Amino acid sequence: MVEEQLPVIKVEEFLRLHPLRAPGIAWFLGAGASAAGGIPTAHDMIWEFKRALFCAAQRVSLESCADLGSSEVRLRLQRHFDDRGGFPPQDSALEYAEYFEAAYPDEGDRQRYLDRQVIRGTPSFGHYALAALMRADRVRMVWTPNFDPMIEDVVAQMFGTTGRLTTATLDAPELALQVMNEARWPILGKVHGDFRSRRLKNVSEELRTQDATLRRALIESCRRLGLAVVGYSGRDQSIIDALTEAIDGGSGYPGGLYWFHRGEEPPLPAVATLLKHAAATGVKAALVSVETFDELMGDLLLLEQGLPAEVADLLASKRKRHLTPAPTVDKGSQFPVIRMNAFPVLTWPQTVRLAECEIGGAREVRDAVKAADVDLIVARRRAGVLAFGADADVRRALASNKVRRLDLHRIEIGRLRYDSVELGMLYESLARALARELPLLMTRRRRTYRLVVDSAQIGDSMLASLRAASGGLVGAVPGSGRPFAEACDLHLECRLDRLWLLLEPTVWVGGEAGRLHSASKEFIRKRLAARYNRHWNALLDAWRDLLVGDDGEREVRAFGCGDGVDAVFTIGGTTAYTRRAA
Repeated sequence: MVEEQLPVIKVEEFLRLHPLRAPGIAWFLGAGASAAGGIPTAHDMIWEFKRALFCAAQRVSLESCADLGSSEVRLRLQRHFDDRGGFPPQDSALEYAEYFEAAYPDEGDRQRYLDRQVIRGTPSFGHYALAALMRADRVRMVWTPNFDPMIEDVVAQMFGTTGRLTTATLDAPELALQVMNEARWPILGKVHGDFRSRRLKNVSEELRTQDATLRRALIESCRRLGLAVVGYSGRDQSIIDALTEAIDGGSGYPGGLYWFHRGEEPPLPAVATLLKHAAATGVKAALVSVETFDELMGDLLLLEQGLPAEVADLLASKRKRHLTPAPTVDKGSQFPVIRMNAFPVLTWPQTVRLAECEIGGAREVRDAVKAADVDLIVARRRAGVLAFGADADVRRALASNKVRRLDLHRIEIGRLRYDSVELGMLYESLARALARELPLLMTRRRRTYRLVVDSAQIGDSMLASLRAASGGLVGAVPGSGRPFAEACDLHLECRLDRLWLLLEPTVWVGGEAGRLHSASKEFIRKRLAARYNRHWNALLDAWRDLLVGDDGEREVRAFGCGDGVDAVFTIGGTTAYTRRAA
């Protein structure tokens, strides 16, 4: 039996559909939506629980494990619990509940801990954007397992009163269904009993009944509306069970089920199973890649028209510019405190070939290029097919699709601020250009392009700095014989109206299809774990020397063709820095 594929769509498809479906889509906001407001996520709190348990058991100061973002500290903590036994494995869906109760067995202490976390938070721009969509009747129903009051606070500001929002909690669970039946929007459902802090075996019978009532309201909401999930990992099985029940043989989620996911790693198996099951029953379900809750809400606002002036003014006052350009300074007392892994893209293609023809969507375009056996980087927009490469290859690939004319399509800077087809083309083109002109190979893992040292060219003098910094460019994984090589993941982002190439040194292991074997994962983990700040800085310098060279900048071309539109970039060698504003 063939396993169903995980349904995936790009965020721009959701943005295009949202104006039509908005009132019929409820939202489920996890801890990631509150992270921008300064409240730690469940993942952050898990490491705090581990630290508290470890330091108490070892009789050591919390300061000895102060930096929970350090891979060295996390490795030390995790090794302690792995050796001790009795706890779920790292990244298990059971970690949050198990470690929370182990660190704070008393329910009152757990509540006090959560209260302390809530005090640290202030609403982010995403919360204000959500409230603006509520006032515009574009968002009617919001569910959250979060304890913080940030949604209630911003809705009160946006509406000018605390009376418009109905909030259903474990104290009044029947309110959710009652107000839904009366269509008194907006509604906020706070499902934070068993769903977050407690497991049902540890709570009173009254709370069990209240929890079940609120759970039924969540299920009923999903049967009447679609659901967009953002900032939530899917670790709580009780929520996954409720969302699965709401599929109801395909009659649930009439507005669709959209799970927004951040990062390159796949979602948890429970989330993948939910989406596959929903899609198999005919529900429009999909995983959607997105960067942050704030950016998603901001993009949705861009598609809204006619917001009241006072709403627009409030949003403008809350939209903070997090980055401002600053001149490079010399080393000394005023030197920026953090060096970043972002290199400026000094120049990039401003135009791309546009072929007006009769062809279907992006898949048909890719199939046509493959069938013609030509070398092109292509994408599809309503205006036509966008292509980097030789014009002769473009005509050959589209020969059977009635090409009316070849023109130029301007790449607007605004299209590079989000995951557009133009940004995707530049991303692929830049990775290809670097691999084409250097002793590197290009690979792609999910949505990330990776440059890997070419084992056939390890004697190239251009690799000297990287060889010295890494301690060895290529080799074999002990115990498996699989080849490994130094590598670097690439990311292309638009910030401050310019492009930046982000480098993340890593290790590539070959010879495995799909997911890496556990032995390979452990080899990569150990090789990377020993690379502390000084080592990472040397590696970053080595990759800079390789990609940019001695001249301070390098021009690279994806094709090197004279006929058509080539993708030409100039990369600068000075990384971005950050420091506190004066």
